[in-house]
Amino acid sequence: MNRLKSAVNIRHGKLKAVLKFLELESPSPVAREGTAYVRTPVRWTMPVERIERITQLRRREQSRMKAYMEARAA
Repeated sequence: MNRLKSAVNIRHGKLKAVLKFLELESPSPVAREGTAYVRTPVRWTMPVERIERITQLRRREQSRMKAYMEARAA
């Protein structure tokens, strides 16, 4: 992982989180072999539709929380 960390220039914790995320994708572009991660033949593409759907959901949740807080302040 040190070689990859220096190649992409991100902190160890962030890199580990990204690799864990990619490992959960189906099909996964990385696999764990012991304590190391290896690439699989799967080509990963960013799930744009899923990201947009989750972003909109979080924005609606934030809006509802803000409305709730404003109602309590009144």
